[in-house]
Amino acid sequence: MRAIITNHSRMWCVVVGLVFLSPVTFGDVTLPFTESFEAYSVGDLPTGSGTWNKSGTDAEVLVVTNPVLIGEKACSFTDVYNDGMTNVVLDIDESASYTSVWFEVYAKPYRYDDGTNDPPVENVTGAFYVNTNGNLIAYDNESWETLVTGLPDDIWIGFKAYLNYNAGEWDLYYTTNGYGSSWTKANSSGVMGMCSASNELYQIGFHNSARIDAISIYAVSTGGGIGLPFFDGFEVAQGHTLSNSPNGINCWSVTGTGTAVVVGTPIREGSQACQTEQTDLTLNLDEAQGQYSNVWCGIYIQTDGYNDFGGTEPPDVDADAVIAYYISTAGVLRVYVESDGTNAWTNILTEVPLNTWIGLTAHLDYNTQQWDLYYSAGSYGDTMQKLNASPLPFCTNGTDSVMNGFVMQNQGKIDAVALSVGLSAVDADSGSNLMTQTCQGGGTNAFSISDYSYAQGENTLADKLGQDLAQALEHGDEIWIHYTNGWKIFRLELDTWVGKSGIAASNMTITSTMGMYLKRLNATNAVSFVMYDTTTNSPNPTLYGTNNAFKVGWNLLTWPKVAEHADVNGWGFDQKKSGDMIYIYRNNQLTVLNWNEYVNKWRENGAANNYEMQKDQVFWYYSTTNANTTWSVY
Repeated sequence: MRAIITNHSRMWCVVVGLVFLSPVTFGDVTLPFTESFEAYSVGDLPTGSGTWNKSGTDAEVLVVTNPVLIGEKACSFTDVYNDGMTNVVLDIDESASYTSVWFEVYAKPYRYDDGTNDPPVENVTGAFYVNTNGNLIAYDNESWETLVTGLPDDIWIGFKAYLNYNAGEWDLYYTTNGYGSSWTKANSSGVMGMCSASNELYQIGFHNSARIDAISIYAVSTGGGIGLPFFDGFEVAQGHTLSNSPNGINCWSVTGTGTAVVVGTPIREGSQACQTEQTDLTLNLDEAQGQYSNVWCGIYIQTDGYNDFGGTEPPDVDADAVIAYYISTAGVLRVYVESDGTNAWTNILTEVPLNTWIGLTAHLDYNTQQWDLYYSAGSYGDTMQKLNASPLPFCTNGTDSVMNGFVMQNQGKIDAVALSVGLSAVDADSGSNLMTQTCQGGGTNAFSISDYSYAQGENTLADKLGQDLAQALEHGDEIWIHYTNGWKIFRLELDTWVGKSGIAASNMTITSTMGMYLKRLNATNAVSFVMYDTTTNSPNPTLYGTNNAFKVGWNLLTWPKVAEHADVNGWGFDQKKSGDMIYIYRNNQLTVLNWNEYVNKWRENGAANNYEMQKDQVFWYYSTTNANTTWSVY
């Protein structure tokens, strides 16, 4: 595979073969841009519309269903006569002037035989390809350099390039571990030089033969930045010091005279946290990746408080801040709000425990210019309570219509920083309780909505329920639901759930006792935030017996109430009998319980078990009864 970046505002990702130099054309594609070819019909890829173009008399460019990386389709292009004349080009809208860009593509590349000649290049700023030995080779300052050896054959390989046109430099990353896995820097010794003078992104081109999928391109500011959803539990190497990173791989901006260091204790989530001393940590949002006018912003902190001398000397607030809050050494939580045209600090909670972990989540609505603040002194993931009786007004300082940053000042411990896109307005009807659930990246998550029962008109994947679930997911992620007639799979395509198993998202209702699996492909974690006022119990659900041809006794459930031991009432399985089984996976451990009707207890490996079912626990129940029964959970 070869990727080529040409000069004069063009980037070419050319897959094996000669560089194709076409007359300059101006495209319609603006950034951010994603492409997984799901919107096209199987067959010839439409070209010549200002988005995709192709050239070559033998150019065969197809939308195919095999092989694919994510979704159900990918792009396959073939140089039929092997004469180096097949080119697939993505035209970028040059008027936007993109000078700092991330480009990502997954490919099953055709390997270039460079035993006799290097690939010919002309008028390019950069290039890379994979040769027949599996070596990843890049064009650095007009010479070919081997970066990685021994890449596996016939698998999907991810390639990710950071293009800094202002500095005339670029970096190349790769992964062989599948979509959403972590990236390894290929040019580990330093940045590579662009090969010719260039000033901005103009085109991306693919050359010769390959299969491609999951393309994403986005511009970044020179200060870096992130897109949402975002989560950081600081699970990098212990002792690692956070530092500035202009290209956005490391997301934090650090200022001040002190340090911000990853530590192993104390922690709130995972195995590490961050200790700050006399330091300001700034998390920059990159508007090129998304403009967010409604944002959930959660953090867990442990602090001994800010000495405001009894409230007489509160901290200064940045001139462009829209909200601010702090905890004093007296354990008072104060917020900075607009009142009668001026900004002032006001007490919102007077008994905050110091030097212990607490959770705080702000919900910012730039449309209404208001915000809510939620709080918990419980465990990680516990329900939070809203502190303000009515919406808090933004400061008069702030004039932005979208969020662009999040700042933590001075000293303390922080963990589990989470930002997600909000979907509900901050107004008088905002819920008084907040449920948070973490979706682990790069894998499958057992998930539930046990805290909240959605009203009619909100309770399908096409309604508010689906929007809430989508907060922790991205394009290409999936929900799997074990339904009455087998697994139902729904894929998130941009911001819409699309049914893949014969049922539309608008017909998929999910209740508080149903378990489900969320498959998040991106390797990073994300958090969903769902606010509610009261929990309305769903009807007691049906347990499907062995006579159901699809479920044959297997039921994927969620425990929707507070924690309860098995000996209280057997968890409401009133019609259980010997042979019924419960499978619970928690904290990386599988527990299998069997019902023994002779001793009237759940047992594990023959021994009595008084297992405590945790709230939100997703589990499998196997019913040996032939007919359907009812789970009397409420």
